Amino acid sequence: MSKFIDLSRDQDLQMPQRATPLSAGYDVRAAEDTIIPSVWQTIVGIAKMETPFEKAVYTLEEQAARVTRWGLKPTLVPVKFAIQLADNEYCMFVPRSGVATKNMLHIPNSPSTIDADYIQSDNKGECFVPVYNLSPWNIVLKKGDRFAQAIISEYKTTGDDEPLSVQRNGGFGSSGGK
Repeated sequence: MSKFIDLSRDQDLQMPQRATPLSAGYDVRAAEDTIIPSVWQTIVGIAKMETPFEKAVYTLEEQAARVTRWGLKPTLVPVKFAIQLADNEYCMFVPRSGVATKNMLHIPNSPSTIDADYIQSDNKGECFVPVYNLSPWNIVLKKGDRFAQAIISEYKTTGDDEPLSVQRNGGFGSSGGK
């Protein structure tokens, strides 16, 4: 059975909860005030550089280095919970529709996926939600703001499924190697 595990020592921070009995998603709240910088401001800064683009096509490794160098990585918003999932389940983070449409906040790899074995990772399964701010202004998520939803779902595997590894080796983004 799935369950959220409170990693906060803050009694005021609410764990994810559904808004109504028919809600598919559990509303996720920011665990602390978090500034989400405007991607536009960063892009304008890059455009002012003399040579922001050395070539037209980059490998994944080159692109990751450029994204880091230019400060275009998403902000990882702490939510101070882990989630215990059954072996055939995963949790996905998606933007709350009102927050996405009214404030231009975007989860870049939406849905952002939490695998069942993430709780066994180096960070004890603490979840973070990656967020980009597509508006021209910086935005602050205040502690307690509902900004995303966690949706728990079952999945199936193919009959010839052969995982690359038996065990996860790391936390956020650790199963994305070559």
